[in-house]
Amino acid sequence: MNKTLTKGFEKQNPALQNVWQRLIEPSPSVTGTVRRRVRLLSTLLVVLAPLTIISSMGPRLIFHNYQVQPIYLVIVVALWLAYFLSRTRYHVVAALLTIAIIDMGTWFSVMVLPADTAVNALSFLMNAVLLTSILFSAWATLGVVVINMIGMVLLPYVLPTALDTSTPLIFLIVVSTLLLVSMRHRDGLEKDRQDELAQALYQTKEANNQWCGSLER
Repeated sequence: MNKTLTKGFEKQNPALQNVWQRLIEPSPSVTGTVRRRVRLLSTLLVVLAPLTIISSMGPRLIFHNYQVQPIYLVIVVALWLAYFLSRTRYHVVAALLTIAIIDMGTWFSVMVLPADTAVNALSFLMNAVLLTSILFSAWATLGVVVINMIGMVLLPYVLPTALDTSTPLIFLIVVSTLLLVSMRHRDGLEKDRQDELAQALYQTKEANNQWCGSLER
């Protein structure tokens, strides 16, 4: 069904499909199965970068006294840089930069927002954890989780206003644990599938050898 819908879309919007492919297609230097992951990262960035511009610059058009924080301009430039890198052989650098932008952007929001809103903003740290789990290994995901946990523990001692970070900390621990368990389960299923495939290939090879041996007799 998905293939039918995709083919229908390509027939109805060939020009739009061609533009979209140009925006997300990796360069020829990116080869193998990693191309799918690179394409996913490029898709995320080509959507996220314009949204960041709208969210940071949009209020300026409505409220003339609104001051755009310089950090948001840095985030916009960094996201576009990550997008251009994501389609090249430096896609790992682009992925790391994207995760760092999402994580550090959330922490900056926590620093500047009022105390009651800042606590709720801490939940958005899961976005960096989720993206890491998609693009990297479970160990890298665990590293991002630990860094954010340490930050939440130290946050009440850093900010002048006392923050109760226990609820977002528990949320991070619970959701991250479920995510890491699911990643472990997914890797186990993939290993079982590869073992079954290797076993099937071995049996096919043995059967062919026996058949060729019987013909020679």
